[in-house]
Amino acid sequence: MCVGQLLVGVVARVCVKHGVSPAKRTEIRTVPESLTEPDKMTIKVYMTSVTSSNEIKGKQRKINMILSSKKIDFVEVDISADDAAKEFMRSNSVSKEGAVALPPQIFNEDQYCGDYEAFEEAVELEEMNKFLKLE
Repeated sequence: MCVGQLLVGVVARVCVKHGVSPAKRTEIRTVPESLTEPDKMTIKVYMTSVTSSNEIKGKQRKINMILSSKKIDFVEVDISADDAAKEFMRSNSVSKEGAVALPPQIFNEDQYCGDYEAFEEAVELEEMNKFLKLE
């Protein structure tokens, strides 16, 4: 849900609560296009909620913590609940020869950014925007 959709819902509830007429509500609901159609790309972190690997859990947690602390918007895509997402992640990730790509994997929309090790290197070199293809 984008900011514009959230605002429309909040405004509608406030209008109903305060008895604003339906005609006036329609005028108020007009949200600037810049809020409803953001032109920035979405960072997607392909992860899994079902794993016995503490290493994978830790990597996922660290990516979440760093992106959140840098106030970079992202969405988590749970491959354990979505076979199409798992297939997309595996077929579009770059993995070591003969290995299957494991989560976490990071994309900017459909553009592959890298795996955890590449992410960690970008953090150390302070090249996060470059790594995430935000520049």
